[in-house]
Amino acid sequence: MTEDRRIGSNPLFTRRETLGMAGQAALAGIAAGTVSHAAEKRPRLACVVTYWAAPGSHADWIITKLLDGYWWKGAHTPSRVDVVYVYIHQL
Repeated sequence: MTEDRRIGSNPLFTRRETLGMAGQAALAGIAAGTVSHAAEKRPRLACVVTYWAAPGSHADWIITKLLDGYWWKGAHTPSRVDVVYVYIHQL
């Protein structure tokens, strides 16, 4: 049985081609990281939650970190995203 006829094989790319493309993408990401932080735009997020009333709930814990940032090892890390919309299904 040939390699292209195996179940689950992808005839579009070989394993080597896929790894090569992943390597090139990683290098492009590293090169893009050299751009100053002032020139970068912050990602904009929309949060969709089912319930956000109880302090300490998953939605409260996660979205608060997205809005305000978080403390790690004694240092505050500001949020790197902008939350532009929050949809709460159950009030």
